[in-house]
Amino acid sequence: MKSFYLLLFIGLTTICWAQSPQITIHFDDTTYQNYITIDTSSAKVWHVGKPQKTLFDSAYNAPNVILTDTINSYPTNDTSSFILKLENVIWSSSGYEIRYRQKKDFENKKDGGIILAKCDDGKWYNILNNSMLGSHCLFFYGFYISTNNLDYFGNNFGFTGTDSTWEEISINFMCNAMRIQNKSWPDVELKFMLISDSNQTNQEGWMIDDIRFYDYGGTCSSIEEFNQAEALNIFPNPTYDNSYLDLSNLIKGNALRVSITNLLGEEVQLSYTSESLTKLSFKDFPSGIYQIMVFEEDKIIGKSKIIKH
Repeated sequence: MKSFYLLLFIGLTTICWAQSPQITIHFDDTTYQNYITIDTSSAKVWHVGKPQKTLFDSAYNAPNVILTDTINSYPTNDTSSFILKLENVIWSSSGYEIRYRQKKDFENKKDGGIILAKCDDGKWYNILNNSMLGSHCLFFYGFYISTNNLDYFGNNFGFTGTDSTWEEISINFMCNAMRIQNKSWPDVELKFMLISDSNQTNQEGWMIDDIRFYDYGGTCSSIEEFNQAEALNIFPNPTYDNSYLDLSNLIKGNALRVSITNLLGEEVQLSYTSESLTKLSFKDFPSGIYQIMVFEEDKIIGKSKIIKH
């Protein structure tokens, strides 16, 4: 099972947690159409309405949701989708988050749902499979989704199996992780896609409600410095105990400060090194994703991330 976590870079970012969302999308009137576009070129599986199924019998915010058909099971051999688009909202501040609630009922490890982002090259990439973003999606560099309810189904990685209770999904991306390549690209576009194979199991699919967008405000005093810091190689990654950080391009005689922060942005390890290949121990760390930052005096000059199993 592969897991992703929400990672907050508090050390480089001042975050003012919003008390209420700037945008809330429910499906009880037509205002959702300002943000949601349903693909009408496919089988038109995605419906907005009152759910009338066995597991999917009510909305989170009654009466309506968006789901894979209000009455029928999802079809076979389908890739129907809808797009969530937020315009002109992402370049002004320090922290952003999209939250929503979902239920799912898929043939386990056979069918499922994925979320794709429209990236710098204009193509769509599965953001649930973080390794696919890379150089294609610099827009989402440092982007995480906070759920461990993910698995492979077929050749895809995303939501599969059944969860009949409402789960809140958090998609979070921070200003210090925004390496904007295409400055004329002011929008966030996420595509929610159903993927099914040829086996009909008469299951209910995917139901989504209560979509919220949060702008956390604040300032990003070290964005430029963070973006210019060298991306460092650390291996093995993921790790179970020890990894090695390659500082060969940064060591110039003076000791460098190596800071490791956890999921809450708390510094969990601090060390100083003059070694070009520095050993770091993660043996006693809880499983998760950690941010590594290397400083020369007070200036960040290197950065990396590591997954601890």
